[in-house]
Amino acid sequence: MEKLKNTGLIRYSKRTSTDPETGQDTASYKIYPGEKKSGYFGGLRTASFASWGMTIAASAFVLAVAPAGAGGLAVALGMISAFNAVNMGAQAALKKFHTNTFTNTWKEIQNELSTLDPKRTPALAGLMYLLVDKYSPIILFKNQTQLGQWGQPSSTKAGLEHLKEASAAALNNIAGTTEGYHKGVDAREKLALAKNGLEQLEKRWGWHWDASTWWASTLTTTSGLGFLGFGASAFL
Repeated sequence: MEKLKNTGLIRYSKRTSTDPETGQDTASYKIYPGEKKSGYFGGLRTASFASWGMTIAASAFVLAVAPAGAGGLAVALGMISAFNAVNMGAQAALKKFHTNTFTNTWKEIQNELSTLDPKRTPALAGLMYLLVDKYSPIILFKNQTQLGQWGQPSSTKAGLEHLKEASAAALNNIAGTTEGYHKGVDAREKLALAKNGLEQLEKRWGWHWDASTWWASTLTTTSGLGFLGFGASAFL
């Protein structure tokens, strides 16, 4: 429970009761939403788009009012370079927040699931289900793990079903039962079926940040070089 709490996705309270006859302690847990709400990753993307919007709007305004000639263009490009530098810093900081949280949630859960600890697999598979289902920042074609692949096998829904069945199979293993819907189904098999979809979703979650930081860096460098070039042309 403490490991799950450390992801920031849940918090819990623990209650211990003692059997008066055997003296054995039994712990029960009550789970609550954690400090990271379901809109956390999407909120970081929204902040990223907002920073881009302000940068583009400010740059367009400066270009529109810039005096004619190399000198005016040099001043405009200098200001645009400064705007882009601020945006580059904002995108890098937002990406860092995303990466840190992603590492401590998605990556941590995957690492723990790979151990296939029978007593923790049900909760961990359930937590991964929660992440994929409720925390996704993807807006377009949200139900597809890959944009180029269509159909039920490559859908997010299919991956969620595999996680749900892995959790149920692990619970059956813990209980020592082979009855019910998941008779004969092994948690390892279901997690293996979910693996490819999770890997593709991981790429889709991170694609925005890779593209955003690259463009921010490129535009900062380009506008800075333009400022130096037109500045040299105007004042030399």
